[in-house]
Amino acid sequence: MPGRDEISSTEKLLDLIRNKSDEDFEFIVDSPAGPSPRGLGSFFKRLFPFGRTLTLGVDIGYSDLKLAKMGQSSDRRPELVDYLTVPFDSGISRDSPTFPHFLHSALTGFCGSPRRMNIWSIISGAKVDIRYLRIPKLSKKEIPNAVYWSFKKESPFEENDFIIDFEILGDVVEEGLEKIGVLAYIAPQEEIGDLKAIFAKADLPLTGVLTVPFAFQNLFRTNWIETNSKNVCNLYVGRNWSRIDLFGNGNLVISRDIKTGMNSMIEAIREGIYDKKEQTSMALADLEGGEMAETVIMGPTLEEGKARKLFFSIIDGAAPLIDVGSGLKFKEDEIFAMFIPALDRLVRQLERTFEHYSNTFPGERIVKIYPTGRVSGYKPLVDYVSEQLHVSVETIDPFGPDETLLAGVPPPESESEREAYAPAIGLALSDNSRSPNLIFTYNERQERERVRLTNYIISGAALFIIIVLTLFSFGQGHQIKQKKAQTVRLEGQLTQMGKIIKETELYQLVALIQANKKTLAEYGRRYMAMAVISELSDMTPSEIRLVDVTADLPQTRARKKPAPPGKASEETARKTLTMEGFIFGDRLTLEPTLAEYLVKLEHSSLFGQPFLEKKIMEKREGKDVLHFYARMELI
Repeated sequence: MPGRDEISSTEKLLDLIRNKSDEDFEFIVDSPAGPSPRGLGSFFKRLFPFGRTLTLGVDIGYSDLKLAKMGQSSDRRPELVDYLTVPFDSGISRDSPTFPHFLHSALTGFCGSPRRMNIWSIISGAKVDIRYLRIPKLSKKEIPNAVYWSFKKESPFEENDFIIDFEILGDVVEEGLEKIGVLAYIAPQEEIGDLKAIFAKADLPLTGVLTVPFAFQNLFRTNWIETNSKNVCNLYVGRNWSRIDLFGNGNLVISRDIKTGMNSMIEAIREGIYDKKEQTSMALADLEGGEMAETVIMGPTLEEGKARKLFFSIIDGAAPLIDVGSGLKFKEDEIFAMFIPALDRLVRQLERTFEHYSNTFPGERIVKIYPTGRVSGYKPLVDYVSEQLHVSVETIDPFGPDETLLAGVPPPESESEREAYAPAIGLALSDNSRSPNLIFTYNERQERERVRLTNYIISGAALFIIIVLTLFSFGQGHQIKQKKAQTVRLEGQLTQMGKIIKETELYQLVALIQANKKTLAEYGRRYMAMAVISELSDMTPSEIRLVDVTADLPQTRARKKPAPPGKASEETARKTLTMEGFIFGDRLTLEPTLAEYLVKLEHSSLFGQPFLEKKIMEKREGKDVLHFYARMELI
């Protein structure tokens, strides 16, 4: 840890915004060692991100806040902008009434305006039940119901007390049947509500809530920590319990809690030292008599607090302690040997969990363990777990994979400090597109999709209307240009004509044209019969002899009185032509000759469609002839 005189630019910012009254909170910042290489420009860049999308991860621990601020690089990759540890003041805990004010002060001091950020925080995973399910291949609408009843069958719960959500991991084959692999989980409504209330009282907009396993899933899914598509385990050893999280291809598939934790190891140390004191007492009894033995045996035993100090003395790398009550001195290997039975229970749980994973996913096995928690830096413990399980054990380092992703932020020096920021950095990598969100479940996601689909439809319809109107406008504009060009052309023609005809002259021309039309019509009526006879003469072949031709040519002058009902007026009376004739020639050609003749008449400009009224085969002059009667309309 650096000295207080070696403060970073973040600490200077905190000093500037911190009030100095007795009621204010003081921050002891766990900042990187050495002088900050970020520079003044980088300082203002972090203070005023100028529209960059920033995500803030807030890990609320037992005694401190761990904060991580994530942005995006120029190539759209995530990059760590800043990080900070803010210890709680004396007397403050998460449940304290003043905690929201402390939280607001800490976040404001860290990032300026949290309202410009997406804030993700965390709840304890102790009451979050995570299960990997395989459901039948169903439609998208049927999946939520299938997940609900499958989960409730395996682990009954009260829906009023828990929220349920799920994430589809992909298709799987089980016993030859295609199924859907789903990661489903339930979380207590009360705990989520309490966290939301804290941020609401702190006047901070909370974007999402995760558990620690999902924060680690973000680290793997974004390749912030490379797993090379291998199956890995995150082992968290807590105070009263431990958690085993198994990941396949970056996806969390198994998460379970076990009762063995650091307190189990401390209790094993307490019992081991008590046994050693008892053995020492028995040895003294043999040397000095029964009365002395009774005094030693009934004397003060090692308290749990002393056992705890012994445990953390070796975990944190301090010198072994001397039990002042008995005068016994313990070496590190002796203390470690005392809690190996508790550690063995933890190893057996790991082994069973790995076997279950291999049975669930045939052919897959866990190849690496990432220990987290306070014991993760104790090498003998890590090596023991690795030897027992024959699996590589490696301390997780959220600062180590790629220095280009750190935006010039120097990482902490010790491994334990670096590992402690893993949940906060995982939170800062959160996004609704890839991260489960306990305050944005599938119901909200479905509603958002419905709204998005509606917006797409409305936007598409509006865009289509705009395109149609634009094309119509262009079309109208083109037509206007054509009309204008035509107007210019006609005006040019009028100019060339020299004289512009007046309206009265036009009326006179119209009257003259109508008079000419009447004259031509009169000539047509007068010479209609001659035209008909001439047309028939030209079109009738030699083998056809017409014996009777009658043309009905009614007068077409207007009658002074209207025609009676049901009878056409003279102007609309039809002109018809009836004819009778004989066709001579070979018997086989008589019918075709008649048909050809009628078609020929139909193509005439004077005659309408002929109608054959009757045809009779007769003998004339010893030959077969076709006697026919036909009628047609005169045009």
